[in-house]
Amino acid sequence: VGGDYDRGLGWALRWDAAGKPLWNRTYDDLGGERLLAVAAASDGDVVAVGDTRDLAPYSFAPSDRSDGLVLRLGAAGNDLCPCDLFMRAEPASGSGALRGVERLPDDTAVAAGWKVEAGAEADGWILGYDTKGKVVWQRTAGGVGTDRLFDLKHDGQGGWLGIGDTTSTGLGKTDGWLVHLAEAGTGTVVQSTVGGSEKDHLHHLAVAGQAKTGGFVAVGWTESGSAGLSDGWIVRLGPVDASGKPKVLWEKVIGQAPDPKDATKTLSLKGRDDFTAVVVLGSGKILVLGDSSGVGLSTADSWTLLLDDKGNILSNVIKQN
Repeated sequence: VGGDYDRGLGWALRWDAAGKPLWNRTYDDLGGERLLAVAAASDGDVVAVGDTRDLAPYSFAPSDRSDGLVLRLGAAGNDLCPCDLFMRAEPASGSGALRGVERLPDDTAVAAGWKVEAGAEADGWILGYDTKGKVVWQRTAGGVGTDRLFDLKHDGQGGWLGIGDTTSTGLGKTDGWLVHLAEAGTGTVVQSTVGGSEKDHLHHLAVAGQAKTGGFVAVGWTESGSAGLSDGWIVRLGPVDASGKPKVLWEKVIGQAPDPKDATKTLSLKGRDDFTAVVVLGSGKILVLGDSSGVGLSTADSWTLLLDDKGNILSNVIKQN
């Protein structure tokens, strides 16, 4: 999924298990649309979330105010939303954006992002949707600073764990943010942070086995103790405990990789390095994807790592783009 703000279209593509393209569709609400996360159901349907912006008055450019966006797609890419095309998640005033989504077995969905009310900073935002895309509950979390959620996963215990970044609390300028909602819509919200004295950000979350017993893996970037402008960051979390907080089992800050031209040499990556996606494989190994500008050969090179569940690096490859 993707898109842009230059009067952009939401864009979705689907491949089969062998990597063969099945369909390629765009979606437009006459402004600027982006689709930034998807969750699939067993029937092949997909829920996509992102944001949408109306065109500014007397202009072909989108306005600066965004609304959260939810779109349900059929297995063939057809739009299934009963609201014509898009279902907006609009704060009472200000702006909103959605960055993570999960589907439940009953075909409902939960999305996470942030909203900015007029005159205030961003607060983390979690919304529950019924099968027709209607918001049935919503909760916010945060403090006096800027607080944003970028992903969430079911905790295996009836609640949800969201991750992102915060300036409201923690040790540094920006900290990795963990938000636990004990029950959908009505449960207690518990916040905690991870990170150091500089800027730290968590971008994507994966469940390790069964969330109730295996916990989670979160990835992003950190400037705390980084070798370059920022380094890739992996945080292994245990299950959510009785206090509503997952325990940090281990962390990895990675700012080195084999030289793409000579694998016997190790490069210290001095640019901006970021882990943007993580998958926990059936074997328990952790596959991490990201990009690095530290090689100095292009604006950003793709980066793939494979680790075991203890954090030992099994493979570390940068591919020049």
